Amino acid sequence: MIPKLDHDRWKRLHPELRRILQLELRAGNRIEDIVLDCGLEGATFVLLSFPFQTTESRPPLRFVRLGDRGVWDAHYMDVATAQIVACGFDGE
Repeated sequence: MIPKLDHDRWKRLHPELRRILQLELRAGNRIEDIVLDCGLEGATFVLLSFPFQTTESRPPLRFVRLGDRGVWDAHYMDVATAQIVACGFDGE
């Protein structure tokens, strides 16, 4: 079972990461996995099933395209909080 982002955790996400998640979910993407407190307290990792609809830079977030099928395709990261929203490859 995939953990849920409760209201408090949702509010603690960087506003741009929340915006990306909202846009992606509205566009039909789905959450594949969520890892809470991954390595650091408060760190959150959200993996989406499909590639991002947009990939423009969203300061102060860092955008990285890994393109590694063993990990994930790309991610946005708030370096200060170690919060990441990543995307997979076409539902794989």
